[in-house]
Amino acid sequence: MRFADTRQPSARPVPRAEPVIIFLVGGETYAIAASAVLEIGSTDGMSGVASPFSHPAIPKVRHTLQRGRRIYYVVNGCTYFHSAPSRPSMVLLLCGSRTAVLVDRIERMTDIAGLWELPQAFAGEERGWYRGLARLGERVIPMVNPASFLTTSEIAMLEEAGGGVYAKPSISQEHATP
Repeated sequence: MRFADTRQPSARPVPRAEPVIIFLVGGETYAIAASAVLEIGSTDGMSGVASPFSHPAIPKVRHTLQRGRRIYYVVNGCTYFHSAPSRPSMVLLLCGSRTAVLVDRIERMTDIAGLWELPQAFAGEERGWYRGLARLGERVIPMVNPASFLTTSEIAMLEEAGGGVYAKPSISQEHATP
């Protein structure tokens, strides 16, 4: 005699929605987790706080950006993604990092239901650029890995070159009377 199986079928986990920022660089569309972005600003607002900077081994960084006492290394999105040159109008300051990224524009903020694994066609350095692929309506958009913009070793090289030095005035300069 056989008894019916009374166990419940295993439930599939329902993917949790993840807020993302959809942005464009060099005519291409990308997504980044909203939780990875500390601040979004206009490149117009950067003038006066951005300084030219270069390192021969890291050509994707052309500026530093000072926000309060923190120095960010500004990654040019077109150079990073090997895209056609463009005129970036926005900058993304990333959380928990010394990285800012120049992008052409922000398309919108939305939620995605989940990520697909990268297909094997992503075989080069772009495998590190992306966390996976997101589906938005009929579109499939690469989801950027924020840690890939600048690695810890690249940040160390930039700091060694003097890009992370904050010029704090000396005590005598702070209290000097004109």
